[in-house]
Amino acid sequence: MSPARVDAASLALYGPREMNILVISSNATPDGSGDALCRLAGALPKALAAQEHAVSLVTPRYADFDPNAQGMARRLSKLDVERGGQKYSLVVYDGRTAAGVERIVLDEPTLFGDITSLMEDDAKVALRMGVFAAAVERLVATRDPRFEVVHGVGETGALALAVLAASEEVSDIPRVLTFSGIARRPTFSAKDASALGAGLEGLEFDGKLDPLAAGLRCAGRAATLSVSYARELSEGAAEHLGPLLEAVPGGLRGVLGGVDAATHNPLTDPYLPARFDPVDLGGKARIKAELQRRLELPIRADVPMLVAFGLDSEDGLELLEGAVRDLLRNDVQLVVRGVKTDERMAALKEAARPFPERMKVLEGNDEGRDHQLMAGADLLLTPHHRAPAGLLPMIGQRYGTLPVARCTGAIADFVIDCDAQLETGTGFLFDEATSAALLGATQRGLSAFLNKSFDGLRRRVMRIDHSWERSGRVYALLYRELTEPDAD
Repeated sequence: MSPARVDAASLALYGPREMNILVISSNATPDGSGDALCRLAGALPKALAAQEHAVSLVTPRYADFDPNAQGMARRLSKLDVERGGQKYSLVVYDGRTAAGVERIVLDEPTLFGDITSLMEDDAKVALRMGVFAAAVERLVATRDPRFEVVHGVGETGALALAVLAASEEVSDIPRVLTFSGIARRPTFSAKDASALGAGLEGLEFDGKLDPLAAGLRCAGRAATLSVSYARELSEGAAEHLGPLLEAVPGGLRGVLGGVDAATHNPLTDPYLPARFDPVDLGGKARIKAELQRRLELPIRADVPMLVAFGLDSEDGLELLEGAVRDLLRNDVQLVVRGVKTDERMAALKEAARPFPERMKVLEGNDEGRDHQLMAGADLLLTPHHRAPAGLLPMIGQRYGTLPVARCTGAIADFVIDCDAQLETGTGFLFDEATSAALLGATQRGLSAFLNKSFDGLRRRVMRIDHSWERSGRVYALLYRELTEPDAD
Protein backbone atom coordinates (compact mmCIF):
# COMPACT_ATOMS: atom_id res chain seq x y z
CA MET A 1 0.00 0.00 0.00
CA SER A 2 1.32 3.45 -0.83
CA PRO A 3 -0.10 6.66 0.63
CA ALA A 4 -2.06 8.98 -1.60
CA ARG A 5 -0.52 12.43 -1.90
CA VAL A 6 -2.32 15.67 -2.59
CA ASP A 7 0.01 17.87 -4.60
CA ALA A 8 -0.24 21.54 -5.53
CA ALA A 9 -1.60 20.81 -9.02
CA SER A 10 -4.57 18.97 -7.52
CA LEU A 11 -5.67 22.10 -5.69
CA ALA A 12 -6.78 23.68 -8.97
CA LEU A 13 -9.15 20.82 -9.91
CA TYR A 14 -12.20 22.40 -8.32
CA GLY A 15 -13.47 25.94 -8.25
CA PRO A 16 -14.25 27.59 -4.91
CA ARG A 17 -17.52 26.65 -3.24
CA GLU A 18 -18.53 27.33 0.30
CA MET A 19 -19.11 24.25 2.44
CA ASN A 20 -20.65 23.80 5.88
CA ILE A 21 -18.02 21.89 7.89
CA LEU A 22 -17.90 20.56 11.45
CA VAL A 23 -14.53 19.81 13.09
CA ILE A 24 -14.71 17.48 16.13
CA SER A 25 -11.85 17.34 18.61
CA SER A 26 -11.12 16.51 22.25
CA ASN A 27 -9.38 19.88 22.53
CA ALA A 28 -8.26 22.81 20.43
CA THR A 29 -5.60 25.42 21.06
CA PRO A 30 -5.93 28.40 18.75
CA ASP A 31 -3.06 30.07 20.61
CA GLY A 32 -0.62 27.53 19.15
CA SER A 33 0.05 25.49 22.31
CA GLY A 34 -0.67 21.83 22.95
CA ASP A 35 0.11 18.76 20.86
CA ALA A 36 -0.06 18.55 17.08
CA LEU A 37 -3.73 17.52 16.91
CA CYS A 38 -4.81 20.25 19.33
CA ARG A 39 -2.99 22.76 17.16
CA LEU A 40 -4.64 21.38 14.03
CA ALA A 41 -8.08 21.63 15.62
CA GLY A 42 -7.33 25.22 16.59
CA ALA A 43 -5.72 26.35 13.33
CA LEU A 44 -7.46 24.41 10.55
CA PRO A 45 -10.94 25.92 11.15
CA LYS A 46 -9.42 29.42 10.91
CA ALA A 47 -7.74 28.51 7.61
CA LEU A 48 -11.00 27.09 6.24
CA ALA A 49 -12.98 30.13 7.37
CA ALA A 50 -10.47 32.34 5.55
CA GLN A 51 -11.51 30.46 2.39
CA GLU A 52 -15.10 31.57 3.16
CA HIS A 53 -16.33 28.14 4.26
CA ALA A 54 -18.82 27.97 7.12
CA VAL A 55 -16.81 26.18 9.82
CA SER A 56 -17.85 25.00 13.27
CA LEU A 57 -15.57 23.49 15.92
CA VAL A 58 -16.96 21.38 18.76
CA THR A 59 -15.04 20.35 21.89
CA PRO A 60 -15.90 19.51 25.50
CA ARG A 61 -15.80 22.24 28.11
CA TYR A 62 -12.97 21.79 30.60
CA ALA A 63 -12.32 23.31 34.00
CA ASP A 64 -10.00 25.98 32.61
CA PHE A 65 -12.40 27.17 29.88
CA ASP A 66 -14.54 30.21 30.67
CA PRO A 67 -17.35 30.66 28.11
CA ASN A 68 -18.08 34.20 29.31
CA ALA A 69 -14.50 35.27 28.71
CA GLN A 70 -14.82 33.88 25.18
CA GLY A 71 -18.05 35.76 24.50
CA MET A 72 -20.08 32.56 24.25
CA ALA A 73 -23.80 32.22 24.95
CA ARG A 74 -25.57 29.34 26.63
CA ARG A 75 -28.28 27.67 24.56
CA LEU A 76 -31.63 27.05 26.20
CA SER A 77 -31.94 23.47 24.93
CA LYS A 78 -29.61 20.71 26.14
CA LEU A 79 -28.34 17.56 24.44
CA ASP A 80 -29.71 14.45 26.20
CA VAL A 81 -27.72 11.23 25.81
CA GLU A 82 -27.24 7.91 27.60
CA ARG A 83 -23.99 6.05 28.16
CA GLY A 84 -22.82 3.53 30.74
CA GLY A 85 -26.39 3.01 31.97
CA GLN A 86 -26.77 6.68 32.93
CA LYS A 87 -28.45 9.67 31.36
CA TYR A 88 -26.62 12.94 30.79
CA SER A 89 -27.82 16.39 29.75
CA LEU A 90 -25.07 18.46 28.18
CA VAL A 91 -25.24 22.22 28.16
CA VAL A 92 -24.30 23.82 24.85
CA TYR A 93 -22.33 27.06 24.65
CA ASP A 94 -21.65 28.68 21.32
CA GLY A 95 -20.13 31.82 19.91
CA ARG A 96 -18.08 33.09 16.99
CA THR A 97 -14.36 33.76 17.00
CA ALA A 98 -12.70 36.78 15.46
CA ALA A 99 -11.64 34.52 12.57
CA GLY A 100 -15.29 33.69 11.81
CA VAL A 101 -15.31 30.15 13.24
CA GLU A 102 -18.40 29.00 15.15
CA ARG A 103 -17.10 27.66 18.48
CA ILE A 104 -19.33 25.06 20.18
CA VAL A 105 -18.51 23.77 23.66
CA LEU A 106 -20.40 20.88 25.31
CA ASP A 107 -20.54 21.00 29.10
CA GLU A 108 -21.12 18.09 31.48
CA PRO A 109 -19.55 19.12 34.82
CA THR A 110 -19.55 15.65 36.41
CA LEU A 111 -17.38 14.36 33.55
CA PHE A 112 -15.35 17.32 32.33
CA GLY A 113 -15.50 19.86 35.13
CA ASP A 114 -12.51 18.60 37.11
CA ILE A 115 -10.03 18.07 34.27
CA THR A 116 -8.26 20.07 31.59
CA SER A 117 -7.95 17.31 28.98
CA LEU A 118 -10.34 14.61 27.79
CA MET A 119 -7.45 12.17 27.42
CA GLU A 120 -5.95 12.38 30.91
CA ASP A 121 -5.08 9.05 32.47
CA ASP A 122 -8.35 8.61 34.31
CA ALA A 123 -10.82 5.78 34.92
CA LYS A 124 -13.54 7.91 33.32
CA VAL A 125 -11.78 8.29 29.96
CA ALA A 126 -14.04 5.82 28.14
CA LEU A 127 -17.18 7.41 29.59
CA ARG A 128 -15.97 10.92 28.72
CA MET A 129 -15.25 9.90 25.15
CA GLY A 130 -18.54 8.05 24.81
CA VAL A 131 -20.73 10.80 26.23
CA PHE A 132 -19.03 13.45 24.11
CA ALA A 133 -19.41 11.34 20.93
CA ALA A 134 -23.08 10.70 21.66
CA ALA A 135 -23.69 14.41 22.28
CA VAL A 136 -21.96 15.31 19.00
CA GLU A 137 -24.33 12.94 17.21
CA ARG A 138 -27.32 14.75 18.76
CA LEU A 139 -25.80 18.11 17.83
CA VAL A 140 -25.35 17.05 14.21
CA ALA A 141 -28.76 15.40 13.98
CA THR A 142 -30.57 18.53 15.18
CA ARG A 143 -28.51 20.98 13.12
CA ASP A 144 -30.30 23.21 10.64
CA PRO A 145 -28.89 23.70 8.08
CA ARG A 146 -27.12 20.34 8.06
CA PHE A 147 -23.39 20.02 8.03
CA GLU A 148 -22.06 18.87 4.67
CA VAL A 149 -18.88 17.30 6.07
CA VAL A 150 -17.80 16.18 9.54
CA HIS A 151 -14.07 16.03 10.30
CA GLY A 152 -12.94 14.02 13.32
CA VAL A 153 -9.55 14.82 14.88
CA GLY A 154 -7.70 12.15 16.89
CA GLU A 155 -9.17 9.18 18.73
CA THR A 156 -12.02 11.21 20.25
CA GLY A 157 -12.99 12.50 16.81
CA ALA A 158 -12.69 8.95 15.45
CA LEU A 159 -15.19 7.62 18.00
CA ALA A 160 -17.58 10.48 17.18
CA LEU A 161 -17.37 9.55 13.48
CA ALA A 162 -18.24 5.94 14.32
CA VAL A 163 -21.27 7.07 16.32
CA LEU A 164 -22.37 9.34 13.46
CA ALA A 165 -21.94 6.48 10.98
CA ALA A 166 -24.25 4.32 13.12
CA SER A 167 -26.92 7.05 13.36
CA GLU A 168 -30.04 6.58 11.24
CA GLU A 169 -30.40 10.36 10.96
CA VAL A 170 -26.93 11.50 9.88
CA SER A 171 -25.04 8.44 8.61
CA ASP A 172 -25.10 9.92 5.09
CA ILE A 173 -22.94 12.95 5.99
CA PRO A 174 -19.41 12.43 4.60
CA ARG A 175 -16.73 11.78 7.22
CA VAL A 176 -13.02 12.68 7.29
CA LEU A 177 -10.54 11.55 9.96
CA THR A 178 -7.14 12.98 10.88
CA PHE A 179 -4.93 11.14 13.34
CA SER A 180 -1.36 11.41 14.54
CA GLY A 181 0.78 8.66 16.03
CA ILE A 182 -0.71 5.23 16.65
CA ALA A 183 1.64 3.77 19.26
CA ARG A 184 0.09 5.51 22.27
CA ARG A 185 -3.52 5.55 21.16
CA PRO A 186 -6.05 4.66 23.89
CA THR A 187 -7.72 1.26 23.79
CA PHE A 188 -10.25 -0.23 26.19
CA SER A 189 -11.53 -3.57 27.47
CA ALA A 190 -14.94 -5.13 26.97
CA LYS A 191 -16.19 -3.73 30.28
CA ASP A 192 -16.05 -0.24 28.77
CA ALA A 193 -18.37 -1.08 25.86
CA SER A 194 -21.45 0.51 27.40
CA ALA A 195 -19.53 3.70 28.10
CA LEU A 196 -18.11 4.02 24.59
CA GLY A 197 -21.27 2.87 22.84
CA ALA A 198 -22.62 -0.66 23.33
CA GLY A 199 -22.97 -2.49 20.05
CA LEU A 200 -21.10 0.17 18.09
CA GLU A 201 -20.05 -1.52 14.88
CA GLY A 202 -16.33 -1.65 14.20
CA LEU A 203 -15.22 -0.68 17.71
CA GLU A 204 -13.77 -4.09 18.55
CA PHE A 205 -10.37 -4.68 17.01
CA ASP A 206 -7.53 -7.04 17.85
CA GLY A 207 -9.23 -8.12 21.07
CA LYS A 208 -9.72 -4.57 22.36
CA LEU A 209 -12.12 -1.67 21.95
CA ASP A 210 -10.22 0.72 19.68
CA PRO A 211 -11.80 4.12 18.86
CA LEU A 212 -9.23 4.88 16.15
CA ALA A 213 -9.95 1.59 14.42
CA ALA A 214 -13.69 2.33 14.54
CA GLY A 215 -13.12 5.76 12.98
CA LEU A 216 -10.92 4.35 10.21
CA ARG A 217 -13.58 1.80 9.33
CA CYS A 218 -16.21 4.46 8.70
CA ALA A 219 -14.12 7.33 7.30
CA GLY A 220 -14.59 8.39 3.70
CA ARG A 221 -11.10 9.88 3.78
CA ALA A 222 -8.27 9.56 6.31
CA ALA A 223 -5.18 11.68 6.76
CA THR A 224 -2.16 11.89 8.98
CA LEU A 225 0.12 14.82 9.58
CA SER A 226 2.74 14.27 6.90
CA VAL A 227 3.31 12.50 3.60
CA SER A 228 6.42 10.76 4.91
CA TYR A 229 4.68 9.56 8.07
CA ALA A 230 1.80 8.25 5.96
CA ARG A 231 4.39 6.35 3.91
CA GLU A 232 5.97 4.94 7.07
CA LEU A 233 2.57 3.65 8.20
CA SER A 234 1.87 2.26 4.75
CA GLU A 235 5.17 0.41 4.64
CA GLY A 236 4.61 -1.50 7.85
CA ALA A 237 4.96 0.87 10.77
CA ALA A 238 1.20 0.61 11.36
CA GLU A 239 1.62 -3.08 12.19
CA HIS A 240 -1.81 -4.70 12.61
CA LEU A 241 -3.67 -1.48 11.66
CA GLY A 242 -2.39 -1.87 8.10
CA PRO A 243 -5.50 -3.62 6.68
CA LEU A 244 -7.74 -0.84 8.02
CA LEU A 245 -5.57 1.83 6.40
CA GLU A 246 -5.63 -0.07 3.10
CA ALA A 247 -9.43 -0.15 3.22
CA VAL A 248 -9.88 3.62 3.62
CA PRO A 249 -11.29 5.02 0.37
CA GLY A 250 -8.71 7.08 -1.48
CA GLY A 251 -5.83 5.70 0.58
CA LEU A 252 -4.15 7.26 3.58
CA ARG A 253 -3.32 10.88 2.84
CA GLY A 254 -0.45 12.89 4.19
CA VAL A 255 -1.31 16.54 4.88
CA LEU A 256 1.51 18.56 6.40
CA GLY A 257 0.37 20.93 9.11
CA GLY A 258 1.60 24.44 9.68
CA VAL A 259 2.56 27.09 12.20
CA ASP A 260 0.19 29.76 13.41
CA ALA A 261 1.84 32.98 12.22
CA ALA A 262 -0.08 34.96 14.82
CA THR A 263 1.64 32.99 17.60
CA HIS A 264 5.09 32.30 16.19
CA ASN A 265 6.28 35.42 14.43
CA PRO A 266 9.64 37.04 15.34
CA LEU A 267 8.26 40.43 14.28
CA THR A 268 5.24 40.36 16.60
CA ASP A 269 5.95 37.77 19.30
CA PRO A 270 5.06 39.49 22.61
CA TYR A 271 7.41 37.24 24.59
CA LEU A 272 10.53 38.51 22.84
CA PRO A 273 12.61 41.42 24.19
CA ALA A 274 13.52 42.38 20.61
CA ARG A 275 12.07 41.86 17.13
CA PHE A 276 13.65 40.66 13.90
CA ASP A 277 12.85 39.39 10.41
CA PRO A 278 14.76 37.95 7.42
CA VAL A 279 15.89 41.43 6.40
CA ASP A 280 17.13 42.59 9.81
CA LEU A 281 18.50 39.87 12.12
CA GLY A 282 19.79 42.33 14.73
CA GLY A 283 16.98 41.54 17.17
CA LYS A 284 17.89 37.84 17.18
CA ALA A 285 21.42 38.67 18.32
CA ARG A 286 20.03 40.83 21.14
CA ILE A 287 17.69 38.05 22.27
CA LYS A 288 20.60 35.60 22.33
CA ALA A 289 22.65 37.96 24.48
CA GLU A 290 19.74 38.44 26.89
CA LEU A 291 19.31 34.66 27.15
CA GLN A 292 22.99 34.22 27.91
CA ARG A 293 22.73 36.79 30.66
CA ARG A 294 19.63 35.19 32.21
CA LEU A 295 21.09 31.68 32.05
CA GLU A 296 24.44 32.86 33.43
CA LEU A 297 26.30 31.82 30.31
CA PRO A 298 29.14 33.86 28.81
CA ILE A 299 27.70 36.62 26.62
CA ARG A 300 29.32 35.79 23.32
CA ALA A 301 27.91 36.30 19.85
CA ASP A 302 30.58 34.05 18.32
CA VAL A 303 29.60 30.86 20.19
CA PRO A 304 26.77 28.72 18.74
CA MET A 305 23.81 28.30 21.08
CA LEU A 306 21.99 24.97 20.80
CA VAL A 307 18.60 24.23 22.34
CA ALA A 308 16.68 20.95 22.79
CA PHE A 309 12.99 21.08 23.74
CA GLY A 310 10.55 18.76 25.42
CA LEU A 311 12.49 15.53 25.10
CA ASP A 312 11.68 12.51 27.25
CA SER A 313 12.96 8.96 27.48
CA GLU A 314 10.71 7.82 24.64
CA ASP A 315 11.49 10.72 22.34
CA GLY A 316 15.20 10.73 21.61
CA LEU A 317 16.53 11.88 24.96
CA GLU A 318 18.87 8.88 25.14
CA LEU A 319 20.46 9.95 21.85
CA LEU A 320 21.30 13.33 23.32
CA GLU A 321 22.53 11.75 26.53
CA GLY A 322 24.92 9.55 24.54
CA ALA A 323 26.27 12.47 22.50
CA VAL A 324 26.44 15.23 25.08
CA ARG A 325 29.95 14.64 26.47
CA ASP A 326 31.51 14.65 23.00
CA LEU A 327 29.39 17.63 22.03
CA LEU A 328 30.60 19.64 25.02
CA ARG A 329 34.18 19.23 23.87
CA ASN A 330 33.28 21.84 21.25
CA ASP A 331 33.02 25.56 21.94
CA VAL A 332 29.22 25.58 22.33
CA GLN A 333 26.39 26.58 24.63
CA LEU A 334 23.74 23.87 25.03
CA VAL A 335 20.36 24.43 26.71
CA VAL A 336 18.13 21.41 27.34
CA ARG A 337 14.53 21.99 28.36
CA GLY A 338 13.04 18.71 29.58
CA VAL A 339 9.44 17.80 30.26
CA LYS A 340 9.89 15.81 33.45
CA THR A 341 12.53 14.60 35.87
CA ASP A 342 13.77 11.07 35.20
CA GLU A 343 17.03 9.15 35.14
CA ARG A 344 18.10 10.51 31.78
CA MET A 345 17.45 14.11 32.75
CA ALA A 346 19.41 13.48 35.92
CA ALA A 347 22.27 12.12 33.80
CA LEU A 348 22.22 15.25 31.64
CA LYS A 349 22.36 17.43 34.74
CA GLU A 350 25.36 15.47 35.92
CA ALA A 351 27.01 15.87 32.51
CA ALA A 352 26.42 19.61 32.69
CA ARG A 353 27.95 19.99 36.15
CA PRO A 354 31.61 20.26 34.97
CA PHE A 355 30.62 22.66 32.17
CA PRO A 356 28.60 25.50 33.78
CA GLU A 357 29.63 27.86 30.97
CA ARG A 358 28.60 25.43 28.22
CA MET A 359 25.41 23.66 29.30
CA LYS A 360 22.22 24.37 31.22
CA VAL A 361 19.36 21.95 31.95
CA LEU A 362 15.93 23.51 32.54
CA GLU A 363 12.71 21.90 33.71
CA GLY A 364 9.06 22.90 33.69
CA ASN A 365 6.92 24.77 31.22
CA ASP A 366 7.48 28.49 30.78
CA GLU A 367 5.96 29.71 27.53
CA GLY A 368 7.76 33.03 27.50
CA ARG A 369 11.12 31.42 28.18
CA ASP A 370 10.48 28.79 25.50
CA HIS A 371 9.72 31.45 22.88
CA GLN A 372 12.92 33.27 23.80
CA LEU A 373 14.97 30.07 23.63
CA MET A 374 13.60 29.30 20.19
CA ALA A 375 14.22 32.84 18.95
CA GLY A 376 17.67 33.29 20.46
CA ALA A 377 19.26 29.91 19.65
CA ASP A 378 21.26 29.11 16.53
CA LEU A 379 20.53 25.38 16.25
CA LEU A 380 17.52 23.32 17.39
CA LEU A 381 18.22 19.68 18.33
CA THR A 382 15.26 17.38 17.58
CA PRO A 383 16.50 13.76 17.72
CA HIS A 384 12.97 12.33 17.87
CA HIS A 385 12.49 8.68 16.92
CA ARG A 386 9.19 9.51 15.22
CA ALA A 387 7.94 12.92 14.16
CA PRO A 388 4.37 12.59 12.84
CA ALA A 389 3.91 16.38 12.77
CA GLY A 390 7.40 17.92 12.83
CA LEU A 391 6.13 21.07 14.50
CA LEU A 392 9.23 22.09 16.47
CA PRO A 393 11.54 22.28 13.42
CA MET A 394 8.93 24.36 11.60
CA ILE A 395 8.83 26.82 14.49
CA GLY A 396 12.62 26.84 14.60
CA GLN A 397 12.77 27.77 10.93
CA ARG A 398 10.30 30.59 11.54
CA TYR A 399 12.78 32.07 14.03
CA GLY A 400 15.91 31.38 11.97
CA THR A 401 16.99 28.56 14.29
CA LEU A 402 18.26 25.72 12.10
CA PRO A 403 16.96 22.23 12.95
CA VAL A 404 19.30 19.32 13.56
CA ALA A 405 16.87 16.45 13.17
CA ARG A 406 16.40 12.81 12.37
CA CYS A 407 15.00 12.36 8.87
CA THR A 408 11.70 10.78 9.87
CA GLY A 409 7.99 11.53 9.69
CA ALA A 410 7.01 15.07 8.80
CA ILE A 411 10.60 16.28 9.15
CA ALA A 412 11.42 14.44 5.94
CA ASP A 413 8.70 16.49 4.20
CA PHE A 414 10.17 19.94 4.75
CA VAL A 415 13.74 19.79 6.11
CA ILE A 416 16.35 19.45 3.35
CA ASP A 417 19.88 18.58 4.36
CA CYS A 418 22.30 21.46 3.83
CA ASP A 419 25.27 21.14 1.52
CA ALA A 420 28.74 22.11 2.73
CA GLN A 421 28.59 25.54 1.05
CA LEU A 422 25.10 26.25 2.50
CA GLU A 423 23.81 27.03 -0.97
CA THR A 424 20.96 24.53 -0.61
CA GLY A 425 19.13 22.96 2.30
CA THR A 426 17.11 24.04 5.32
CA GLY A 427 18.62 22.04 8.20
CA PHE A 428 21.00 19.26 9.18
CA LEU A 429 19.66 15.71 8.99
CA PHE A 430 20.73 12.29 10.19
CA ASP A 431 19.18 8.91 9.41
CA GLU A 432 20.16 6.38 12.07
CA ALA A 433 18.72 6.64 15.58
CA THR A 434 22.15 6.68 17.22
CA SER A 435 24.05 9.17 19.33
CA ALA A 436 26.92 9.09 16.83
CA ALA A 437 24.59 10.11 13.99
CA LEU A 438 23.13 12.95 16.07
CA LEU A 439 26.62 14.12 16.99
CA GLY A 440 27.74 14.08 13.36
CA ALA A 441 24.78 16.15 12.17
CA THR A 442 25.24 18.59 15.06
CA GLN A 443 28.92 19.05 14.25
CA ARG A 444 27.97 19.86 10.66
CA GLY A 445 25.64 22.50 12.06
CA LEU A 446 28.42 23.90 14.24
CA SER A 447 30.71 24.14 11.21
CA ALA A 448 27.95 25.90 9.28
CA PHE A 449 27.60 28.47 12.07
CA LEU A 450 31.20 29.52 11.40
CA ASN A 451 30.54 29.85 7.67
CA LYS A 452 30.05 33.42 6.46
CA SER A 453 26.97 32.20 4.55
CA PHE A 454 25.13 31.13 7.73
CA ASP A 455 23.09 34.33 8.00
CA GLY A 456 22.00 33.84 4.39
CA LEU A 457 20.83 30.34 5.32
CA ARG A 458 18.86 31.79 8.25
CA ARG A 459 17.15 34.29 5.98
CA ARG A 460 16.23 31.59 3.48
CA VAL A 461 14.59 29.28 6.02
CA MET A 462 12.73 32.16 7.66
CA ARG A 463 11.02 32.84 4.33
CA ILE A 464 9.62 29.31 4.03
CA ASP A 465 5.82 29.36 4.03
CA HIS A 466 4.69 27.22 6.97
CA SER A 467 1.24 28.79 7.19
CA TRP A 468 -1.96 26.78 7.55
CA GLU A 469 -3.40 28.23 4.34
CA ARG A 470 -2.11 25.43 2.12
CA SER A 471 -3.19 22.73 4.57
CA GLY A 472 -6.67 24.24 4.62
CA ARG A 473 -6.87 24.09 0.83
CA VAL A 474 -5.76 20.45 0.79
CA TYR A 475 -8.42 19.51 3.34
CA ALA A 476 -11.03 21.44 1.37
CA LEU A 477 -10.07 19.30 -1.62
CA LEU A 478 -10.60 16.12 0.44
CA TYR A 479 -14.03 17.38 1.46
CA ARG A 480 -14.94 18.08 -2.14
CA GLU A 481 -13.87 14.60 -3.18
CA LEU A 482 -16.65 13.36 -0.91
CA THR A 483 -19.29 16.01 -1.54
CA GLU A 484 -18.64 16.44 -5.28
CA PRO A 485 -17.40 13.01 -6.40
CA ASP A 486 -18.29 13.66 -10.05
CA ALA A 487 -16.68 17.10 -10.29
CA ASP A 488 -14.01 17.54 -12.94
